[in-house]
Amino acid sequence: MKIRKQGSKAPFQRLADKILGVFVPFVVGIAIATFLVWFLWVQPGEFTPALEVLISVLVIASPCALGLATPTSIMAGSGRAAEFGILFKGGEHLEQTQSINTVVVDKTGTVIHDKPVLTDVVVANGQDKERFLSLIGAAEKQSEHPLAEAIVQGIQDKGIELGNVQFFEAIPSYGVQATVSGQCVGIGTRKLMQQYGIDVSNVLPTMELLE
Repeated sequence: MKIRKQGSKAPFQRLADKILGVFVPFVVGIAIATFLVWFLWVQPGEFTPALEVLISVLVIASPCALGLATPTSIMAGSGRAAEFGILFKGGEHLEQTQSINTVVVDKTGTVIHDKPVLTDVVVANGQDKERFLSLIGAAEKQSEHPLAEAIVQGIQDKGIELGNVQFFEAIPSYGVQATVSGQCVGIGTRKLMQQYGIDVSNVLPTMELLE
């Protein structure tokens, strides 16, 4: 993502590249012409002064600033935005932010709290809610996922003591499995539940409502 973001070209950068395609040969041509004029007519046969004039023209009219300013500003802007959790797909999208007049956000809780927060806990009929949270919190505490951190924090805020973890394994894109206080625990997506043959159809309506 980062490589693609910094490697893509914004419309202004593409325009600058087109200008440079003409500007660079033009400046080099003027520098050479200045050298010849100085060497042949202003100070005939004097190579050093003519070379100094040529170098002066190249330095003063250097296209480096024009060529480097845009990609440097894109890298600086996208890097600064990333520090605040804002990612841009490319330089074009970063440039278009100047025309933004309305921002619509679909993750109100995240924006308000600045991080994910545990809001609801629903357990199946007959389950001990406190023991359930003790097992879940202990397993999730081993995970580095931001949602896992929110779950653990929410459980600890309720004053529930976490169980002892004997085994833990993170399953990428699915969830986690662990052994907590001698009991097997699986936490994750619908696919993970299906993989272990766990029927969650009775809680799906409530889950979809909360989603």
